[in-house]
Amino acid sequence: YSWNPLALHIAGATIADFFGCDVAAFQQEEGGLFDGIRLVLDQQFARLSPLERELLIWLAIEREPVTVSTLRSNLVQEGTTREVLEAFQALQGRSLLENRKGMLALQNVIIEYTTETLIEQIYLEILDETQVEPAYHRHAALAGHPLTVSFLNRFALRKTQTKEYVQQSQTRLLLQPVTERLVARLGRAPLLQRVRELLDQLRAAAVYRGYAGGNLCNLLIQLGEDLSGYDFSHLPVWQADLRGLLFVAPDFTGADLTHSLFTAGITIASVKFAPTGELWVAGIDNSELCLWRTANGQLVDAFRSASTVRKPLVFSEDGAYLAVAGVDHQIQIWSTVDGRRVRTLVGHQAMIFGLAFSPDGRYLASGGGDQFVRLWELTTGRCCQQIAGYEQGVDPLIFSPDGRLLATSSGDGLIRLWKTESAHDEGELVSTLAGHTKTISALTFTPDGALLASGS
Repeated sequence: YSWNPLALHIAGATIADFFGCDVAAFQQEEGGLFDGIRLVLDQQFARLSPLERELLIWLAIEREPVTVSTLRSNLVQEGTTREVLEAFQALQGRSLLENRKGMLALQNVIIEYTTETLIEQIYLEILDETQVEPAYHRHAALAGHPLTVSFLNRFALRKTQTKEYVQQSQTRLLLQPVTERLVARLGRAPLLQRVRELLDQLRAAAVYRGYAGGNLCNLLIQLGEDLSGYDFSHLPVWQADLRGLLFVAPDFTGADLTHSLFTAGITIASVKFAPTGELWVAGIDNSELCLWRTANGQLVDAFRSASTVRKPLVFSEDGAYLAVAGVDHQIQIWSTVDGRRVRTLVGHQAMIFGLAFSPDGRYLASGGGDQFVRLWELTTGRCCQQIAGYEQGVDPLIFSPDGRLLATSSGDGLIRLWKTESAHDEGELVSTLAGHTKTISALTFTPDGALLASGS
């Protein structure tokens, strides 16, 4: 057993489990069963359940002791707590797993063996020279296409939510060997074409959970490839590490970017936080909108505007919708939940300067350089009020907290209050407030709506 104490321990467990503690019977079969530590592990690995194998591979990916909850959260299809605990007990009973004060770990020889298994399987899957594992019972919900249960989709070659030195180790010991073997076998150009084919296959198979998209993205980055032109739309792109890269506009429309990280050198036209503070959006000068999570800087979604993005950007009160003005004088309404463009509002004839959602989300007000204020009904996209009478562009504008009034201002230094619920298509003026001698740059109501503050 290569003088390895672990191999002796595993052999002892094998004698107990499969030979009824009969050492003589084991010795009769030993020559056929074992030939050094590799064959010992081959035999053990073959006897494991699908879940037990999956957990072992994830422990090898983690590269250091981790908790049960961390390992369970890694699974594309999480097993029940009972299933996972039973699997860990079985692995520990076979001396394949160590429990270090509640932290689970593998001995080095197990890590090396499992790492080799993972690299070989993903390498062959990308080459399309092997059958992926069959759809085991625990993966039945995912088994619409072989890719859904492939190693490529079930395991991450690199995790972004770990310590930096662990990420470096994962790159050096997992991602880099896979990449180098593929380049040596295929060459760079055929490999890039194969990646495009796999992305198309994932999309056609409607794979909605898993690591395949993120693994392929990280493989391209490892190759130093320009990501522009690659289509990751409507795919799970988990654990993609795009930090330090220039934003080169891969298509992430509708993509699930769970645990993917971005830092980008980009030209930002405008930035806005959601009222809840949980999200913020950046409008980028190449017609991209990037939605970020405030707490951890994670990119939630990226979607393309039909025209170059310009100020303003504004969220609805609940953060579910985002209104965006473009240089084409149109307003686009986007869902922050799924990155879908809900509606396009057309009517302004010049640059749009100001946007405001009503507190209840029923209306959107817009003001522009065409000297009109428009009130839009969002359920239908209809312009229900078109308010004229301004001599200059309109901005800013704001709804009262109860949504009954709309305050607007222009370069004339006047503030006008309008009824939002009015039978008049041209608007119903409630009051005009004078006092400023210069252009008003800010308006805000107090929370109770009793006072309106203005600044110029």
